This record gives sequence, C-alpha cells and structure tokens, in this order.
Amino acid sequence: MSPDVVCTRAGVPLDPDMNKYDLNHVCTAHPHMSAEDWDRAYALAWQRYYTTDHIKTVLRRVASAGANASNALFLITWFKGSIDIEKIHPLESGFLRLKFRRDRRPGFPIEPIWRFYPRYSWEVVSKLSRWAGLYLRLRRIYLGIKHDPKRFEYTDLAMTPVTDDETETHDLFRTAAAQTYVGQEQRLEKARHGAAV
Repeated sequence: MSPDVVCTRAGVPLDPDMNKYDLNHVCTAHPHMSAEDWDRAYALAWQRYYTTDHIKTVLRRVASAGANASNALFLITWFKGSIDIEKIHPLESGFLRLKFRRDRRPGFPIEPIWRFYPRYSWEVVSKLSRWAGLYLRLRRIYLGIKHDPKRFEYTDLAMTPVTDDETETHDLFRTAAAQTYVGQEQRLEKARHGAAV
C-alpha cells in the first residue's frame, strides 16, 4: 500500500505500513495519548507485571496449590524473555529467531555475506546467553520455593477462598453495574434451578 494513502477506521487514521500490524506496534491514533505514550504504557504494563517480586508470588501460588511449578517457570521465562530480550509479544516470539540474508523488504539492498553473517551470529549468541541467564536466575528462585518445607502453607489475598457473603461485604460488588450483574446472575441461577426441578 502506498504511504500516501490514508486508511481510516471510524474516521481515525490507520498506519499504512502493514508490517506494523502485529501485537507490538501502535497502528492507529488514541483519543488521549500520543503514540509514544501508548508504546510506553504497553512496555510498562509488561515490566510491572513481570517483576522479580511478582514472579516469586506467582511461583509460590503455583507451588502451594501443588500444581506444576516447572511449567509455570518455563512460561514465565518465555513471556519475560520475549518482552525483555526479543522486544516482541510472547505469542510472536521464540528462543531462536531465524533470519535469512536475502529476505529483505522492498527498497532495501541485500547485505553482503561478510556483514550479515557475523552480525547475525553475534545476535544469536548474545540473545541465547541472555535467555540462559534469565532462565538460571528464575530457576534459582523456583528451586528456593520448591525446596521450602512451608511452601504448601503460603497464601495471600488473591488466594483467599470465596465466601457466600462476598456480594454484601466487598466494595467491588457495591457499584451499580456490579449490583445489576449480580442480580442478573441470581435470576439466571433461579431460572436454571427451576428448569432442572
């Protein structure tokens, strides 16, 4: 598509570069944020979720429930590494990025062999080293939790069992929208119960 063609969605301009339509790039205008602010908010969301403290919390929750914590370690490594190392969304990432010298976007020259392969080799070695370092750091945390004799005693607010009186005692359920939703769910439950009788 020609860069001078302006596509729109509901009157909002869309980016004409089709290579940006993935899970990592801003492709349209936001009503209240610049593209840079939107990019920064996206990156901060990932960074704040995958902090070392939060990773410890997630692994403690998994271990206390008796679930497969090694699988959680693998997924956390994958997601954190995708954002921190590859700088792309985890669903578009892998541990080894294949690049081919002749695969170039139109208008870009093909790089000479002597420049492409040394740079690509250094990138692969560098990134795999960072992946290994990340995994080893997180595995050390995982092993500390796995070998903790009190791991099954861990609990926090998110793991607190649901009680029957939550709709009356939690502020979350006191908003008008929540009351409407809870009322609707109660009516549906009565209808289901009545149909089953």
